[in-house]
Amino acid sequence: MSKTERGYYRFTVKETGRGTFFLAAEPAGDTLQGLYGLLGIQLEENVSLEEAMRMADLLNNRMTALTLTK
Repeated sequence: MSKTERGYYRFTVKETGRGTFFLAAEPAGDTLQGLYGLLGIQLEENVSLEEAMRMADLLNNRMTALTLTK
């Protein structure tokens, strides 16, 4: 039988060593016990910092939690 966990995260914008951006899910409450390390969303190389920040804001304003089902 599957078990689903729920964790609360906030998205921030991080820059790679190559100068591109990604969204990082940082803990903002209870976390997913089955998730180890940093969860990130890689963006296309041509995404600007402003666009990445708007994406993070949208997720933070509209998303309530991340879930993990095993």
